Order: sequence, then structure tokens, then C-alpha cells
Amino acid sequence: MASFPNNDDPAKSPTQSVGVLDFNRINSASSNQSSSQYKLPVFHFHSYGNDERTPTPPSPVAPVGVTDFPQGLFYIKSALNGKVLDVPGGSRKADTRIILWSQKHGQDRDNQLWFTIDNFIMNVGSRLCLDIRGSLTTDDLAQFAETRIIQYTRKSRVDAHNQRFGLSPEGYIYCLAHPNLVFDVRGHNESDGATLIIYPRKSDDKGGAAKNQRWICEPVSSPPQEHAPPERSRTSSLRRALTGSSLRDLIS
Repeated sequence: MASFPNNDDPAKSPTQSVGVLDFNRINSASSNQSSSQYKLPVFHFHSYGNDERTPTPPSPVAPVGVTDFPQGLFYIKSALNGKVLDVPGGSRKADTRIILWSQKHGQDRDNQLWFTIDNFIMNVGSRLCLDIRGSLTTDDLAQFAETRIIQYTRKSRVDAHNQRFGLSPEGYIYCLAHPNLVFDVRGHNESDGATLIIYPRKSDDKGGAAKNQRWICEPVSSPPQEHAPPERSRTSSLRRALTGSSLRDLIS
């Protein structure tokens, strides 16, 4: 798959200390639970600036409903074109932008697989979470319209306004801190490499106008044994743990 440039700067890359994932609690999506219940890697956060574009958003719409993300691993597929969220080139660097790409089904799909921890959406390949680039500190929706979605290190829950998301029954993936901000395929682009942004939720779906904002979270099962990754692979350990075939720790 093609690799896309990003704004990675090794000098700015966050550092990570060793931790252990508690798989008995990994599928919890309750916003009332404290993140201290999880044994997770500890990260240091460096704030990056917001995109400068500030288009006029649509009129406010009614709050979205609430449903649960799937348990275990899943693809996040666009209702617009059937393409899925993808970390370009399988990058493990923070601040890598998220794109849409044709769905893969073989071993080389970890950059398209996701799981949730306390409403953080984590990538299997990079172990980084989805993030609205910059920090949400205002209720002005226009300031954040068309801001890119990136992958970034998981922040503490109190500081994670731009990293925790919900899923509505209609298929919107929305920011918990600002429910009218939802995932959006920029410009209704149906090509591989389309950019994922945050944008105010559209008020209706006449003529499929909101298809670029609706998503299908498609669960996946364990890979066939003959195609299973090597036992020592940390990513494969995570995949097996999340799909119920192993409870090995991801990080020793």
C-alpha cells in the first residue's frame, strides 16, 4: 500500500514507558469507568496545532444517540464507498494522518484493524489511538471543522477531549466532548487515500448527503491458524487476546 507523507518529527515524538494491558477490561465502553482501572502504557503528550481552515459549519442538529463499538477487533468502513480507515504505510509514528483505503483481508491488515478501550479507538498495528489534531478547548465548532484525524499516543482521560469517541445507532462516530463533531470523508472522496476529518454533523441525509459521515464497524474473527502471525509478535498477541484465543500480555 502507498505511504503518505505526514508531519512526523522524531524530535517531537512522545515517549512511552512499559505497561501491561488488562484484557479482562479491554472491551469496556462505559464513560463512567475510571481509566485507572486499566493497566496501560503511560504516554507523554505533545500538543500540535490545529489546521487553519475555518469554514462555516452547518446549523446545529439534535444530539446523536448512543450505541456500543463492537467487542474485539473491527474495521471502520465508510458507508460512502466501502473503504476502511487505514494508517498509511503501517506507520507507528504519532501525528500520522488517517486515510481511507481498500479493505485488506490477509496478514497485512493490522493498520486497518481497531479496538476500543474506554472510548479510545486504538490501532492494532501502531497501538496509538485516533485523535482530533490539536486540543479541544472551545465550543466553537467552526474552529475544528475540517481538522484532520491522526493517530497519537493515548492521553490521560481528563486531558483526552479530542481522543474519546462514541458510536451512534445511525452510524456517526462522534467526539464525546462535542457530540455534533463527527468523522467525515473530506469532499466525499471515493478514492484510495481520501482524508479523514472531523466536521459538524449534517442535519439530514437527503440524497445520501451524509454518507461520508456514516460508518459501519465490521467485527473480524481470529485469523486461520495456517495464516496466524508468529507467536512472538506483539501485534499478533494482541489480536489473539482480543479475539479470545489467548490472554498473553502484550508487553512483557
